[in-house]
Amino acid sequence: MAFQIIDEDIDQRQGVLMAVGFDVERLEIEGQPVTILDDVMQALFMPNSSWETGAGQVAVSASGHLAYALGGVYPEQLRSAVRVTSTGDTIALDMDSRQYSFFRVSPDGTRLAFQAGPGRRNDIWVHDLVRGVSRRLNTGGFTNRHPVWSPDGQWLAFASNRDEGGIRTLYRVRVDGSGEPERLGPSYGSHTSSSWSSQGVIAFLHDASLGQGDIWVLPPDGTAAPFFTSEASDQFPTFSPDGNWLAYASNQSGRFEVYVRPYPGPEPATQISGDRGSNVAWSPDGRQIYYIQDGVLMAVDVTPGDEFQ
Repeated sequence: MAFQIIDEDIDQRQGVLMAVGFDVERLEIEGQPVTILDDVMQALFMPNSSWETGAGQVAVSASGHLAYALGGVYPEQLRSAVRVTSTGDTIALDMDSRQYSFFRVSPDGTRLAFQAGPGRRNDIWVHDLVRGVSRRLNTGGFTNRHPVWSPDGQWLAFASNRDEGGIRTLYRVRVDGSGEPERLGPSYGSHTSSSWSSQGVIAFLHDASLGQGDIWVLPPDGTAAPFFTSEASDQFPTFSPDGNWLAYASNQSGRFEVYVRPYPGPEPATQISGDRGSNVAWSPDGRQIYYIQDGVLMAVDVTPGDEFQ
């Protein structure tokens, strides 16, 4: 396709390629935008927020030729929420279809926190499992991810880029919808919330260089510090129900496996998985550790007393 682009500004709006007149001397737009092409590929509503750049797959040559890729914006991936029993039975939950991710059940088992929305347009929601009602919390307008419950079920900690500079850091918000989100912990680095122990300690991933992160903890006194540091990539730190153990996934062996360390440590880690593992969680009684192995949900019986078995 060839067309005249001199003194015109080309823009893209959710997959629609637009053009508008532009005065290069006064640096002002002239006239109204017009549509050039529909269904041009653009990085919006992506499943991973780090991919959502807004960039359109177009290029214009000096001679006025346009190259482009068809495809529009990423289609919304609507999903249904289900409950899976320990025997493998699947029970549908009475919830609308949304682009769900990162479910967390409340300490009393009556509510479900989750994030929903495409790309960088995530909101934090709470679903009442008894009444069958979902409510969006006051976190909108930013990328809000990874809600985790406080021990008393009154707060949710989450990661958000609402801070100045757009770096993702920790916040908390009241579950009843009152008040504004409050920032927690350090104001530097990029953070991912992961677990809030029965002793009030928040485990999160701290990435100081926007590269490889470490597991940090934020105790109730508000002073964040590393739990331990390593050259490996560590993920999914999750406290046991009594708060005395921390399970996590690490690629220290060259592939991701599941490990457990006593908290506050510093005793060595015990390896749980033997053939890859990620996305770690504990059973409510602390007697099982769940993790994902190649898309399959696994469970390991554990005895987390004074000596972890």
